[in-house]
Amino acid sequence: MKLRAFIIDDEPRAVEFIREFLKNTFPAFEIVGTAPSIDDGFQKIRHAQPEILFLDLNLPRGNGLELLQRFPLRRFDVIVITAFVEVHKGYDQYGISAIITKPIDPDELRFEISKIIEARRQNPDKVFTL
Repeated sequence: MKLRAFIIDDEPRAVEFIREFLKNTFPAFEIVGTAPSIDDGFQKIRHAQPEILFLDLNLPRGNGLELLQRFPLRRFDVIVITAFVEVHKGYDQYGISAIITKPIDPDELRFEISKIIEARRQNPDKVFTL
């Protein structure tokens, strides 16, 4: 199963970590794009149509949740990767599959991605709604 991934993060080191992690741990993933902001990411995501989005919350000129609000219906899973621990509360309404705090724990990331892959095998056409 080939899966397309998109990364939105304004920290180049975080983007490179996720890119290398996927390449080495989940070679079935193809990185179809990256963006440093929600404005840049919105158009690119619409074009790339990823199955999974790795999303930072604290971005220039906006919050990652504002990006999700632009997709009231979406077909991609979201893994939030953030330095802010308090985001674990009240985010169920956004259909976020996982929240991982920085610095990224590779074992936690592997576990959460594996859960998404299994869920997609069982329901490849799942639609998330806000």
